[in-house]
Amino acid sequence: MKLSLSQNICKLRKANHLTQEQLAEALGVTFAAISKWERGAATPELTLIAQMADLFGVSMDVLVGFEVRNNHITAVEERIHNLQRSKQYGDAMAESESALLRYPNDFRIVYRAGEVYAFAGMEGKAEPHLRRCIALLEHAISLLSQNTGPEISEVSIQS
Repeated sequence: MKLSLSQNICKLRKANHLTQEQLAEALGVTFAAISKWERGAATPELTLIAQMADLFGVSMDVLVGFEVRNNHITAVEERIHNLQRSKQYGDAMAESESALLRYPNDFRIVYRAGEVYAFAGMEGKAEPHLRRCIALLEHAISLLSQNTGPEISEVSIQS
């Protein structure tokens, strides 16, 4: 298990183009508190962690940096990808929607679900699937700070 709350607060604050002062104002705390959190000298209360996760558009797990060795999200994302590759789009979309309910702000899930809807929409010429694809990929762009793969960028998502 890996926890990296202090690093994630700093990274997500910067990704959202916020200064420490602006984040402090949004949360009703001092900028010194933000500085302490980012240095790891103090830890915010749970309610403030929840507010920051909401403000940054990520889950609390992502903000806290909670990673389980047996990474469930990776397994779900791989299942969806395997269904997509075998062109089982109905099952892939169902699995995607289930995963999105559980992990609505996880970049990997949102991006993979967008891909599923893109392929399903193009193969079946289904406009509703393509509209869902666009919405998911727009959301994925807002979560791009979570992406660890250099091959995926805002430009590649938009093309």
